[in-house]
Amino acid sequence: MVGNPSHQKSLERKVHYWRNVFSNFSKHIQDSTETPEQSRWLVELLQIIFGGKQVIRELKPLSFLLCPFSPLVIEQGYTDAYLDLIDCGLPVAVMPMPIMGLTSPARLIATTVQGNCEVLAMLCLVQAAAPGTPVIYAPALSAAEPRSGRYTGGAVEHALLSVSATQMARYYDLPVEACTGGSHE
Repeated sequence: MVGNPSHQKSLERKVHYWRNVFSNFSKHIQDSTETPEQSRWLVELLQIIFGGKQVIRELKPLSFLLCPFSPLVIEQGYTDAYLDLIDCGLPVAVMPMPIMGLTSPARLIATTVQGNCEVLAMLCLVQAAAPGTPVIYAPALSAAEPRSGRYTGGAVEHALLSVSATQMARYYDLPVEACTGGSHE
């Protein structure tokens, strides 16, 4: 909705945010867009800041974060937004977030397998769209506290799930992004 003032304001805030991020940080950024329109603005901004698409392909200043919904759902909006950026050659970090006992079975191995399947599904989609696209294996596997359903970032199970994700990435010879060791009050 081009004429929608709240949509326009949201897009302006996103462009302002990216401008600030790339103005204040010299390191690689990981982010995503929600719509193809946002992707087009992001490409425009990247070209202004870094140069043309060839320079962006070489520098890879950003990796696109794709988070399929657990269990095994590839969300259309973010995927379409990514596909609008495909010719920039940006790396993709695939980060499903199955939660053991909530959005995945209540077993460590089952959560690991489900997260792996979700990464592989997105990897296949990305490679079919643009063969050779760099992919970061980045599932955020976690556990839930059984009584409340709350996220348990500091649980032993969370650490074991992160280790299993790291081992799967090594098996596929992919760069890995893993997380563990948090707490939640």
